[in-house]
Amino acid sequence: MEKELITIIGRKDLHTGCLCNFTNGGEGTSGIIQSEKTKNKRKKSLLPHREYFKTEEFSLKMKEIAKERIKNKDYIAKMKILSEKYKGSGNPMFGKTTIDKQKESVKNAHLSGKIKISEEGRRKINESLKNRKKNTKKRSDIKNYVLISPVCVEYLVSGNANLQKFCSENKIQYQIIRKKNNVITNKDINENSITGKNTIGWQKIIK
Repeated sequence: MEKELITIIGRKDLHTGCLCNFTNGGEGTSGIIQSEKTKNKRKKSLLPHREYFKTEEFSLKMKEIAKERIKNKDYIAKMKILSEKYKGSGNPMFGKTTIDKQKESVKNAHLSGKIKISEEGRRKINESLKNRKKNTKKRSDIKNYVLISPVCVEYLVSGNANLQKFCSENKIQYQIIRKKNNVITNKDINENSITGKNTIGWQKIIK
């Protein structure tokens, strides 16, 4: 509920509304924007330990911590709740794709040696890719939508991931479009939000 309201009303720091929230709402820090000063402080504090993080000793310690965690019933229960919460459209990365600039940065980091994968690591990745079974079954639960703009232009969109992407590209509110099937009016949105104003007049029809 909190996350939906923040999405609808908008955040002041993102220039999408009047709310003073610094995150997207809910548990954790999803959506927080850190200043360059904070980022540099964190980077500086981790620099002395960077080499230790690459050692076998650190790796073994992390494995032991993970083993102890999965024995903890409270931890398992919490993880199940979070797993359900961040499924599908609840996931902050839902509907998002990696941009070409990011792909290029990762590629260059590999080529320059900033990212190093051991031979054992490469072997495991290759084995994993070989053993991965491709899902050839077509999903039968994917919904198709017809979106009608305020000037009566129709768009065909398939699935919620593409619906979210469409809303993002057209600067309209996904949460409102997803819930409403009738024409969006002033009563359905917050007028202080730019994306809210853009959403007025749109209509979604499920095919």
